[in-house]
Amino acid sequence: MGHKVARVAFDSPLPQLNRLFDYAIPENLSDQISLGCVVGVTFNRSPKPIPAYIVELLEKSDFAGELSPIASVISARQILSPRVFKLAQAVAERQAVSLGDVLRNAIPARAVRVESKWVPPTHDTAEVNDQPVAVAASAKLIAKMSRPAVIQRDATSAPAWFFDVLDHVVAATKAGASCIVCLPDFRDIERISEFLSQQNHSLLLNVYAGVATPSERYSRHLLAACGMTQVVIGSRSSLYAPLPNLGEIIVWDDEDQSHFDQASPYISSRELALLRQRVEECNLTFLSHARSVATARLIEIGYLTEASAPLRPTIAFSETEARLDSLAYNTIRDGLKRGPVLVQVAGLGQATGLYCGSCSKRATCQHCGGGLWLDGQKRAVCRVCSGYNLSTRCQSCGSEERRMGRAGATRTAEELGKSFPGVRVVESVSENAIAAVSAKPQIVVATGGVEPLASNGYSAVVVLDAKISLGRDTLNALDDSIRTWANAIALGATDAHSAIIGISGELGSMLATWQLGAIAQRELEERRALSFPPAARVASATGSKPLLESLRQLISAIDQVRVLGISEVVAVGDSRVEHRLIFTFAYSATAEVVDVLNAFILRSSGQVRTSSSGRNRRPVTIKLDDSRVL
Repeated sequence: MGHKVARVAFDSPLPQLNRLFDYAIPENLSDQISLGCVVGVTFNRSPKPIPAYIVELLEKSDFAGELSPIASVISARQILSPRVFKLAQAVAERQAVSLGDVLRNAIPARAVRVESKWVPPTHDTAEVNDQPVAVAASAKLIAKMSRPAVIQRDATSAPAWFFDVLDHVVAATKAGASCIVCLPDFRDIERISEFLSQQNHSLLLNVYAGVATPSERYSRHLLAACGMTQVVIGSRSSLYAPLPNLGEIIVWDDEDQSHFDQASPYISSRELALLRQRVEECNLTFLSHARSVATARLIEIGYLTEASAPLRPTIAFSETEARLDSLAYNTIRDGLKRGPVLVQVAGLGQATGLYCGSCSKRATCQHCGGGLWLDGQKRAVCRVCSGYNLSTRCQSCGSEERRMGRAGATRTAEELGKSFPGVRVVESVSENAIAAVSAKPQIVVATGGVEPLASNGYSAVVVLDAKISLGRDTLNALDDSIRTWANAIALGATDAHSAIIGISGELGSMLATWQLGAIAQRELEERRALSFPPAARVASATGSKPLLESLRQLISAIDQVRVLGISEVVAVGDSRVEHRLIFTFAYSATAEVVDVLNAFILRSSGQVRTSSSGRNRRPVTIKLDDSRVL
């Protein structure tokens, strides 16, 4: 006997639709309806059907009234798998967002032409396995710091973590299980995809490229769902891949800022991977060069197992006020005798800041008042609105004289070119990133995250501006600095010498002996004393002050919640001043906090805000676990 009731979910962000609805299944459509298919249903007297996903099939409904019938079947294919739906529910519950917001992230826009013509690709070795992989009893959740060097294996030279990824995916696919490799950005996606395809031609790669067209996104979604054993490679969205036989998830460099979603549901790849692992009960591996504080906490509570081997690159450090001291010059000079040298800097352009040459006040933007910096073409650019400033007249004393602040990548490259005449100097920054350089002696000046690969690794790595990086006004300054430096040092050859300029003796000694786990553990203990993330969860709410005062009263009534206060904020591109409420809470209070937030969002949903562009916005924007607000 067929089912008579279908429970559906909408992919709408409206709080009013943030629940499941029951619809009657007409007899003429019963053969076409299954879990995960897309149907058209009427809602709230609207004559035009709207799409919805079937998430449950029932014999009868708990609803006392008469159920509306399903109007049509839009797609009989399983677009939303039961496990991805369970994951979406877990994300919505954890992040206090609507289920529709998560579904819009998890499911690409449907392409009718692609769906009607799509057939699984032919692959000589990829077998079809559309059954869950039985790894629950032996599932391994590990955190591993990869060897910080470019190594050679089987006549191939590559960063050691490339081979770590290769070993994991080969082991998973040999067991008939599919694998997800989650990476921070497109550079890593391109590099790993190319490396895996060259090293193992038997792997079926399903690359979730960020630049893909809507048709390509939908095609790779269908490929993931088809049951063929494969390796899904991509950024955060790849963690929603509807693989029926998922055996392992690998997350590289979990604290990279590209892993953190800046739109709803505001979840990081790390937390999303942990939720997906709980649903799938599969293996989960966090690979990195540095230990994040959040991962250190998971190891401390026994949720993750430490799997790192003893590691120790050759590192020297100096505590000096000079930006380019004798240690930096000597390391560069010695490195050039053997090959290319990497110099990592903290800022772009000619100067990271501009100041009045008369009164020394910071030069500010004539458009929004933000601080100015000097780009590679010596143009004054605003750090806030990115606007160009043709005039840099001081707004305090009226002087047109200006003084450059700390040197950026462009000026550093110019200075090194003068200090090492005849040596080629290359600059790699976000605006003009270079993918790779040869093994010939040269100096590569780069900002963090866009360092090119050297064919056999760099012979030396020098990190400048260490004191500036550590002095940034953010809770994550140390975490970000260590991670950025470690990733640069790991681009060196096995015999490379590295130098970090401008750090204190204690921190320098721990870095020189590569005690990155101990650094993360010490930082965790300091944050625990302050009840800061990841020792506690953090939430921010942005909106009008009266609304935030109401929310403050509701939140303050919950045990283990600590309100840090309400402050003014000005959104970029929007002249109006808004306010932000920030509070922290214990992990054990999550369910109660989320219930209060969801109820508050529903009650305030009718109070629409209007942005400077004329678009309607939510009255309050709530973000959980965004530690950047501290």
